[in-house]
Amino acid sequence: MSRPARPLLISAIVHGVLLATAAILWIRPVAPPPRAAWVAIDIPAADLPIPAPDTPELLPVTTAEQPEPDVPEPVDVPTDPPPTETTPQPEAIPLLPPDSPRPTAEVWLARIRPPAPERRKVDAPQRPSVVVQPSPFADRNLPPGYPKIALRRRWEGTVVVLLAVGADGTVRTAQVVESSGHACLDEAARISLASWRFTPGSRDGRQVELPFRQPVVFRIRR
Repeated sequence: MSRPARPLLISAIVHGVLLATAAILWIRPVAPPPRAAWVAIDIPAADLPIPAPDTPELLPVTTAEQPEPDVPEPVDVPTDPPPTETTPQPEAIPLLPPDSPRPTAEVWLARIRPPAPERRKVDAPQRPSVVVQPSPFADRNLPPGYPKIALRRRWEGTVVVLLAVGADGTVRTAQVVESSGHACLDEAARISLASWRFTPGSRDGRQVELPFRQPVVFRIRR
């Protein structure tokens, strides 16, 4: 028997009992009403229909799409090459050959009168020392050539070169002590005088190394 038919059958039985009781009471004489009787109907809980639980309707959950962050593209930053140290090269100084014609310029040597023999007073019994200065060979030593760049730019000036003349008459060192204001003129004079030859100087009749100053004049003819 199906579960829905059981309640109907129980209800029919209850109504039948009630109708039979009413008929008996109708036929019998009226008597005091009996005590009310309780009729308990025990229905197993398992036989009762179990209502389905209300399940909430699930709504679709939508999530907002997060925009992807803009990632900047890598930019190549140009790097400067490391600085390189450059050593300035000395400017070459072209010299005019001494025997070439120089129609617009001249170089001449200032004559220096050799000083008189130096006599030093010393305590007796020593003799005073006598110093004789070196003397250049006039017929062998040529004057410096005029640098071409100085001619083009019309540079002039006087250079004083200090020479150390050895006991053999050669120049040991040559140094510019007074500049003309132009490096090319100074260098031309120094290089030329460094090759000069001298009659060596002496002290007390003995040839020794002595200093010698020589001015060189660079002049452009007007």
